[in-house]
Parts: sequence; C-alpha cells; structure tokens
Amino acid sequence: LLPPADYYELQSDKVAVVSMALRLLAAELERVFALHGQMDFTGIALASLRALGDADTPTDLSIAMQSKLQAILVDEFQDTSITQFELIRRL
Repeated sequence: LLPPADYYELQSDKVAVVSMALRLLAAELERVFALHGQMDFTGIALASLRALGDADTPTDLSIAMQSKLQAILVDEFQDTSITQFELIRRL
C-alpha cells in the first residue's frame, strides 16, 4: 500500500521544518558535549575520520597507521553506520 503520488509534495514543508530542527538540535548537542568535555560515538567516529584525512590528503596519523595496522575485526557489521563504515575503509 503506497502513499498517494502527491504525498511527498504535500509533506515537503513539514520535512523542511523537521530537517532544520534536527540541524539546530545537533548543533546544540555538540555545544553541550563541548561544554562538558564529552563526546558520543558518532562524534568519536567523525573526529577519527578528520584525524585520518582522506585518500588524496592523508594525515601523518593515517600514514603511520598504514605500517602498523595489520587487521581490523568488526563485530556486528550489520549494525555499522555509514560513518563507521567509512572509518573502517580509511583504516
């Protein structure tokens, strides 16, 4: 049972409002974490990605890891987020 063809068009305003609210809430969450010197798992993964750089501009840390890291064991891979998958790929 699919929604009507114009469903998404009718809901686009609501989606835009929710999207803006989520961005504001995420920014507030980051501010509160910074205030308390804390970080969640997503923040850790994003900071790790920044610390490694990318394929075109690897950081010194990334270069050093290449010679030391021999294997990565990933438990519960089916629950891996896109951010976590990218971190694994870069490692």
